[in-house]
Amino acid sequence: MVLNKKNIFYASDPTKLTEALWSFLSDHDFSNDVVFLPSRRAIRTVEKFITLKSGSAVLLPKLVALGESPDDEEDMINSDDVVSNTERVLVLAKLISVAENRSFASVLPVAHDLIRMQDYIENEQGNNKQPVNWDALIDEKYAVHFQKKAKFLSLIDNVLPSIFNNKITESAKRNIDIRNWIGYEFSGQVIVCGSTASVPATSDLMTYIASLPNGKIILPGKVSDINPAKINICNPYYSEYKFLQKVGIEPNEVIEINVGKSNIDFFNNAFNNSVNNKFEIQDIRFTRIDCARESEEALAVAEIANRSIQDGKSVLVITPDSAGNQRLKEEFTKYNLSADFSGGISGSMTLLGRAILNKIEDLDFDKIENLFEFINSFDLEFTESDLPIIEKIKEVSDILLRHGIVLDKSDIQVVITDALSGVKIRNVLNNDVKINVLGTIESRMQTADVVILTGLNEGMFPTMGYENSWLPRRIAEQIGLPSPQRKISLMALDFITLSCGPEVYWLRSEIAGGLQTTESRFLSRIAVALKHTDLKNKKADDILSTVRGFDVIKLNELDNLPPKPPADRSPVYVTKLDLLIHNPYAFYANHILGLKPKDDWWETASIRDFGILVHDVIEYVSKNPAEAKNLVKLMDEKALNILKDLSGGSVLFHFWHKRFVEMEPIIQQMLKDSAGGQSEIELETKIAGRIVRARADRVWGDIVMDIKTNTVPNKTQLEQGNMPQLPLEAYMCGAKTIQFLQLKNNDIKLIEYSDEQLQTMIDASVQKISELFGRYGKDFEAYEYYETSNQRYKSYDDLARVKD
Repeated sequence: MVLNKKNIFYASDPTKLTEALWSFLSDHDFSNDVVFLPSRRAIRTVEKFITLKSGSAVLLPKLVALGESPDDEEDMINSDDVVSNTERVLVLAKLISVAENRSFASVLPVAHDLIRMQDYIENEQGNNKQPVNWDALIDEKYAVHFQKKAKFLSLIDNVLPSIFNNKITESAKRNIDIRNWIGYEFSGQVIVCGSTASVPATSDLMTYIASLPNGKIILPGKVSDINPAKINICNPYYSEYKFLQKVGIEPNEVIEINVGKSNIDFFNNAFNNSVNNKFEIQDIRFTRIDCARESEEALAVAEIANRSIQDGKSVLVITPDSAGNQRLKEEFTKYNLSADFSGGISGSMTLLGRAILNKIEDLDFDKIENLFEFINSFDLEFTESDLPIIEKIKEVSDILLRHGIVLDKSDIQVVITDALSGVKIRNVLNNDVKINVLGTIESRMQTADVVILTGLNEGMFPTMGYENSWLPRRIAEQIGLPSPQRKISLMALDFITLSCGPEVYWLRSEIAGGLQTTESRFLSRIAVALKHTDLKNKKADDILSTVRGFDVIKLNELDNLPPKPPADRSPVYVTKLDLLIHNPYAFYANHILGLKPKDDWWETASIRDFGILVHDVIEYVSKNPAEAKNLVKLMDEKALNILKDLSGGSVLFHFWHKRFVEMEPIIQQMLKDSAGGQSEIELETKIAGRIVRARADRVWGDIVMDIKTNTVPNKTQLEQGNMPQLPLEAYMCGAKTIQFLQLKNNDIKLIEYSDEQLQTMIDASVQKISELFGRYGKDFEAYEYYETSNQRYKSYDDLARVKD
């Protein structure tokens, strides 16, 4: 294989790879050319760019996402010859659960990790994959837990293939599809653009294309600056350097395509292990913003995007995690910004996904054999966008049936959650939106007028790659597992290329998940390279002050003065007069404003409910004397209905029942003594020119009675006119005697006042109310708040803001 040293290139501005690609297409009919690109999104970008440059209808070159097979490949593998990752995970989980006598749900994460590790081994070893004798490789000189894990790995290599009739994995299929292009005869140009050659299969294909006279490779970044003596696995160009070694080309032999100036030299210097100042930096186009927390970071991104859209600019947002993606979506909605969120949302977070999981949680069942029929019986509504969820459930159900796997309720919940989490529901792509929110991988070959990189903390951007927890490090290296640091290298290159944009923002949160964060090593390198340059410039301060200003609401000074409404002369019930006496503000809120306190959400029943129940039953029995013998039964029935406990198992019901039994004799006696009397009698009079109304509990002869299920007013309160209800009812109906039927727990008795005592109480009550009506009958009189310990008069404390 003869390699051509004149066909490997890089772009002077790494954000303009499409323009670099166009330089090889613009001088001829490119309809027979083949261009390999990193992703399908990159294909859409190139399609739009070529169409725009061509200016008219044009036959595009064949654009291929790396991982797709040639259309005319005779030995193309049928999908029936491939075993899905879902099936591999579920079957392996079943094998491990049986071998270890563990629940299916508990071993499912283990199966996922093992299958992931096998895929990494397949990717790295490629066509050279050799069978591994795990028991011999990890023998007794290693820890017992490593030996136990080796048995799991033996299950994957020795048992799973026979179960699946030696079908190949999705990872192997993808690698085969890439390598199927090797040896292909291309009639036109063949170009690989934007790939780092980090995957062995891709590296093999690029090596083949580099050997062709009509082949060209356009690498991202600027690898020509690399000093081979100082490169390590975390270097942004580590994968590209390994590829260049493979094809026998030195970094300084890679040819530049001039598409304009950029800050690539500055970034290469910053990420070099030997920093020097021999580079020409363009104007500082980047702004660093350190936010207090993740929610503030998302809001800052939305603010930047909103300003950019108003200026007619396009925006590219890079977010490395799905949670950040969701936070951005919420903030964009507040700004009414439309964006293309490529990541979509997890199937388990959709309405249908949540409905399925909630339904399973609510149902009572032991075992499920046909999962799809079981979920189909829920008869849930779904839309066309939910089809991936339905398809995934059908796939899982078919796998379980095919392998005879029967799951119980706890296993089903975990399996469904796991399956739905692997489904991404994406909105229909809108080509007209000016904001794209992408992950780091999807961002390759993408650019915009404004680029916003988020989550720039260690562990997030960059994040470590695959960290093997199954094998000793030496064994992992021996069988070819990649180092976790390799992903740092790739993310470093993504950071560099994206940061060469025309206007760049770097954002991070100082607190994430409630924990202090450490700034990304990428930002630290930039800070060292720029030395004393302050990246927290006025633009950053302006954005942060704007965002933080949303939470700063100008408060009106608290007015502690009591309300002073126009005079109120409307009719009033005697039951409200004690509010006017003991707390005028409570009377104002209740009578004048008409506000009623809501029942406590957490309280099943209150003292008020108990009192209303007793009064209602007494009124009913007084009108239906034949029911008097059923007094306790009637009260019990009402209590069960109030407590919503028809079984009678409530502790409160038993307490109420005890009180019903305790009060029954005195109620029976009262009904006997007041035979011929009336209950709940409407009364009315005028005091100081104002109508006062009452509803007497029981009236017979010249006696009026008030029934209390709690403590009754004492003699002093009545004689001072401070509890005017019953004396005023006697005043209205001309009664000579008042009686309180006290039905208090463990203190049931009848209390009576008459003659001079009663007259003193009536006179005091009329005088007290006359004085109050005279005072509050004036316009703009202050209804003051009186401090009191009695809960009856404290219902409006929150409205009065007494604690303020």
